[in-house]
Amino acid sequence: TLASVSADGTLRFWDAASGQKKSSHSAHEGGAQAVIILADRSGLATAGNDGIVRLWEFDGEQRKQLTGHQGAIYALASQPGKNHLVSAGESGRVLLHAPETARLVAPFQSGARPIRALSISPSGNRLVVEGAGHAVSIWFLEHGGFYGTPMRHFSTIDALAYAADGSLASAGGDAAVRITAPSGQGQGWEFSGWDPELNQSDRSHWFTAIDVSADGRYLAGVTASGKTVCWNLGPLRREKADSSHQNWANDVTFGPYSSHLVSASWDGSAPSAHLTSASRSHRTSLPTACRRRTSISTVVLHSPRWQPCPGERGAPPSAPTA
Repeated sequence: TLASVSADGTLRFWDAASGQKKSSHSAHEGGAQAVIILADRSGLATAGNDGIVRLWEFDGEQRKQLTGHQGAIYALASQPGKNHLVSAGESGRVLLHAPETARLVAPFQSGARPIRALSISPSGNRLVVEGAGHAVSIWFLEHGGFYGTPMRHFSTIDALAYAADGSLASAGGDAAVRITAPSGQGQGWEFSGWDPELNQSDRSHWFTAIDVSADGRYLAGVTASGKTVCWNLGPLRREKADSSHQNWANDVTFGPYSSHLVSASWDGSAPSAHLTSASRSHRTSLPTACRRRTSISTVVLHSPRWQPCPGERGAPPSAPTA
């Protein structure tokens, strides 16, 4: 099952294999910005321009709503272990929620405004957001104390993703991906997302989203030009990704298995999401409507058959055969 939220404020569920819509649900007034799967895989969380976080069952039933923001929420993450939720957005305020009690645990400021991306370490004890001056800023999640700034970008930070080993990837308007070591300290390494055939002076090719596969083997990114770029991280090499959009791409995410990659965009006349299977070179387009207000903001891919072993953060060695 694939879940998406869009600019019309709707949460939609799709059959990922056929591209058929299963159900749709009104989620947020003024537009939806984010959807994630909770860390314990018990359901979904969405956020939007109304400043509210809502929790959902996988069948579309709403469970709870969490408040505390003033202005739009652009980013969500779920804390492994405790299943707390972190949200941030237009105001630059970062909130830590306890969903089981609909309680606000702690607020703090990162120094950036707005915040468009955040990520939680696999251990669940660190949070990374954009800080002041386009810095990658790491914080202790429980008490909001500052941990460090391993690197900076030359423009906005629009995408952050932790890998299973604790390495951190960041990307944004300077069209480069920077990766830090699991310790989070010291300058890591970087590589460019530019396609050699693109005009390097064209700033429309910055990264809008990145994701690292659960097994840590691949990193994927999408750009403002609609390109999907995928790298094999060991050893580093560019992979072919069969998913290019005609216009601005909003999100990219791996499923529980590295063989499946989903990207979402506004594709000229209609928004769509592309599901690419590396094993079958299969692509499924999921059109919603021919209106810009239904542009897909974010997508996630849920596989109820995947259950990690206790303490395991990566995916199984191979995906089931359909």
